[in-house]
Amino acid sequence: MNSEIRKTLEAVKSGELSVDDALLAIKKEPFEDIGYAKVDLHRGIRQGAAEVIYGAGKTPEQMTSWDFFDYLLENANVVGTPGSGFGPSGEGYFRLTAFGTHENTLKAIERIKNL
Repeated sequence: MNSEIRKTLEAVKSGELSVDDALLAIKKEPFEDIGYAKVDLHRGIRQGAAEVIYGAGKTPEQMTSWDFFDYLLENANVVGTPGSGFGPSGEGYFRLTAFGTHENTLKAIERIKNL
């Protein structure tokens, strides 16, 4: 990840890439769309900790964020934070991790995916 940013900055320095194009490349780089979730790969760099918000297409009427918490704990041995903990607008979402490593986050996602 850092090596890609370094390459981009070196391209700006050498004149191969404009500052605007470099900014666009860096903005796009930090996310990986894995189909059912968009993983923010740079949050750890920006905030010091990784994070994934997982919604799974459920609405509050189908499953509350606390119901989802219980479901993941019981069925996938995964712990996260119910979105309702962030206020009423957070209901329907689930924070998978705020402090885990990228690798452990991907393992948790695989466990969830295999449910």
